Amino acid sequence: MIKFKPAPTYYRLLNGIISVFKPEGECTFKIVEKLQGKLSSDLNSMLCYNFDRDRADEKFLGSSLSINGSIDVTGLRKKSTPLTTESTTLPNLSGLTSHTPPLNTGQQSLSVSPLNLNAPLLTRGQVTGVSNSENTVQQTDNALKLIYGQRYLSSDFKISYLDNLSKHSSGVLLLSIGNLGRQSLEMIGESKLLRVYHVKGRLGYCTQNFSPKGKFIERASFRHVSQAKIDKICAMAQAAFSREMYRYSGISPDSQDAYELAAAGIIRPAERRTPPIVYGVKCIDFQPPDFTLEIHSINERCNFLNKLIHDMAVQLKSRAVCTGVRRLRYGYFGVDRTLVRSQWNLENIIKNIEENQNVIMSEMVD
Repeated sequence: MIKFKPAPTYYRLLNGIISVFKPEGECTFKIVEKLQGKLSSDLNSMLCYNFDRDRADEKFLGSSLSINGSIDVTGLRKKSTPLTTESTTLPNLSGLTSHTPPLNTGQQSLSVSPLNLNAPLLTRGQVTGVSNSENTVQQTDNALKLIYGQRYLSSDFKISYLDNLSKHSSGVLLLSIGNLGRQSLEMIGESKLLRVYHVKGRLGYCTQNFSPKGKFIERASFRHVSQAKIDKICAMAQAAFSREMYRYSGISPDSQDAYELAAAGIIRPAERRTPPIVYGVKCIDFQPPDFTLEIHSINERCNFLNKLIHDMAVQLKSRAVCTGVRRLRYGYFGVDRTLVRSQWNLENIIKNIEENQNVIMSEMVD
């Protein structure tokens, strides 16, 4: 990133949707705090105030001027006069205290003043007046920064999230920053986009909250469970939720409207706040006692996915706990568009906002 640009220029670009990859074992509000702290520190390290920008402009103009010319107080360069010698006569160096004859340069005469050995010595401040002036300006700028303080604080960045993930889950997490981001996040929520999860389970025992960290309740056998039986239970669960799909959409499943709605695509619920609806579930990996399900759903929560693993294990006459939940996709936002922890900085966040805005304009608006 070019840090010569002022910080307010980049601050105005922080307005849109941010898609990050939430790591497992970390709460969402902790991620929001880290993003706010990182954005404030990156912006404060840039040119924040007017005197910072003026000082940077002076340094840039000073470095661009050639050293062959002289610079006046207005910062303009004067054209240096070439020194041409047609006939030069060496001065008489016999007496340093007497005036020496002028040099014949053909255009102008230069005289050498006598050397006064009794003159007082110049101080370091008089010799390096320019550097001391720069040091004084720098000290003044530092004092002003101490008076004004940091321009950007963590509380200046209002970040909200959509469809939170639990602490022990991971995957795509959508965040909003700025007014445009808040409006876009509300539009995404009202669109009721389909989400894709990979849910891992372990057969053999169950806990009070259906997770491995919960209180142990009972143990059960799983030797009779096979992948074919799990696939059968998955088909039964999908068929049961398909009936709920028509009921929450507000359309009779035997009507012509239901047929046209099903032919156009997935049947979404009519309201934003409805019970979870599963559109697809299948077993993609089975290595007893561990197995993995791919679930497509809308309006679900992590607690619902944990309980779904337990209920399917009960149908298999066994018990199971959910060992991991990972969200692979949220509508048009996949894992490939997310920012991992090492990419949480100002430059990557601005690029991610621009990419997500293009996705919203191209996919969702159409």
